[in-house]
Amino acid sequence: MIGPQSLFCGMATLYLASGLVYCGYLATERGLFLTLGKSFWGAAFLVHSLFLFSAVIKIGRLPIAGTFETGIFFAWAIVLVSYFSAVQYRIRILGIFVFPLVFFLILVSSFTVHQNVSWARSFPPLYFGLHTVFLFLGYASFALAFATAVMFLVLERQIKWKKIGLFFRRLPSLELLEEANDRFLGEGTLLYTLGIFFGLLWSRKALGFFVGKDPKEIFAFGTWAFCALLFWARHSGRLRGKKGMILSVLFFGWVLVTFLGISHPVVTHLSDSR
Repeated sequence: MIGPQSLFCGMATLYLASGLVYCGYLATERGLFLTLGKSFWGAAFLVHSLFLFSAVIKIGRLPIAGTFETGIFFAWAIVLVSYFSAVQYRIRILGIFVFPLVFFLILVSSFTVHQNVSWARSFPPLYFGLHTVFLFLGYASFALAFATAVMFLVLERQIKWKKIGLFFRRLPSLELLEEANDRFLGEGTLLYTLGIFFGLLWSRKALGFFVGKDPKEIFAFGTWAFCALLFWARHSGRLRGKKGMILSVLFFGWVLVTFLGISHPVVTHLSDSR
């Protein structure tokens, strides 16, 4: 039987192979490279799913505690959402822009594999599970908003400077990218709001109060306020085009920093010992 370590190594190797082959497509625009890239990407996601399933069987809960587990689960959620999004918006090279983030999360997580997360076994499964799943799906939508914003900025720059680069023929129009970015921000805001809602229910049931002084809670509400303000500014017409895309990139930078920060063992220890 294949063990978790082998699955993890296989997953990381397949993601890396997919990224390299996608780069080959970017350089040559050969359909074979695109097909191989998608095949490796799909195989990596399958092995990734098997790794998470084996973790659930082994520890008896969702692998959503500590930097290692949350990083791996976050990467899985991004790949899952990117599959549906690539089909919906016909962005063939979405994987090229998503791959660096997915591989970065896996790489960072690998350095914290021995982190102690035994405290997570006491979590009530229902509300906390819903809270976490919705949050991660929201994070994944924000990641795709970031990817489409980067695509928009790259394409806009090439058009502005009249330089036909590698991405010009491979990217959809600016209008489609902005539409996709709006959709991802909207979906992310909704999913993140649901995640916070179930988190409040879990906190009330498990701890006896809705909101405490946990750093994770403070950062979560800060992230929600940021995404809600950005979503309102985009849909009210106050922040369109290049400025809106730059803010989308900055927002995901905030998401990534706070996500990795609140999962860090030091922060987790401080919140658990309050």
